[in-house]
Amino acid sequence: MNAPTPIVGLTPEQVAVRAQGVGASECAAALGLSKRTSAVELWALKTGREPPTQDDAFLRLGNAAEAYIIGEYVRDTHTTKIEVKPDTLRRGRQIAHCDAITPAAVIEAKWRGSREGWGEPKSSDIPTEILLQVMQQMALADRPLAHVPVLFMRPPIVIYEVAFDPELAQMIADGVARFWRYVEQDTPPPIDADHPTASAALRLIYKGTNGERIAADRALEAWRRTFEQSAELAREYDATAKAAKNHMLRAMGDAAELEFLDGAMLRRKVVKRKGYAVPDTEYIDCRLIKPKE
Repeated sequence: MNAPTPIVGLTPEQVAVRAQGVGASECAAALGLSKRTSAVELWALKTGREPPTQDDAFLRLGNAAEAYIIGEYVRDTHTTKIEVKPDTLRRGRQIAHCDAITPAAVIEAKWRGSREGWGEPKSSDIPTEILLQVMQQMALADRPLAHVPVLFMRPPIVIYEVAFDPELAQMIADGVARFWRYVEQDTPPPIDADHPTASAALRLIYKGTNGERIAADRALEAWRRTFEQSAELAREYDATAKAAKNHMLRAMGDAAELEFLDGAMLRRKVVKRKGYAVPDTEYIDCRLIKPKE
């Protein structure tokens, strides 16, 4: 008999409400400030073009660690009044599901494997995406502070404190309203070609071809030159990197490890991988070509 799966994260009812607006953790994507998710990807989710994430190991880990982090927060701060997993907060299209709320602050628990992007303990120096998240939570919960207890791989937790900023909260509200107009109009937000998420957004919007040929303007001719020059530099650097690696491998021979003065090592080992069948798939192939006359 299989053991029952514990319920963590949002309930089905909360997921349904979240589909009707922008959750606090989605603010950065809606405003085009997320390094992981583009506004187009969020738009596709909210318009039903893409299904919500159902099975994510890191999400499950974060949800499972949440109770421990909140417990450590209560222990460290001697908090006596705290509401864990309060009801959904909503104002217009802004939605928030807080991990916990006290009379003075919203609590947003985080688990991270690295301190990159995080400042000194008790400071407000936290990643932008989380700053926007807790700012929307504070606005909807009407709290002047947000406490962000973080577990960096191992105890103890580190607590960050963010004060409510009315101007930033208004910027978020305006950005969410602007984003939701794209949802209502069923039109994707503009794609920032320079953004790290641009490739995923372009694949999401332009999934096929119509057979049409268009002419390049001066700007696109310039981008073509940049593309070709960058590709050539990449090939040159790749060849140089391979040659450097070959020099080291030749010196190693059959040795397993090559140790350097700073302690870094180049390691060789045999990896066995079972064969597998690749299922049929379809994708867009994009490359620069010169058609034959």
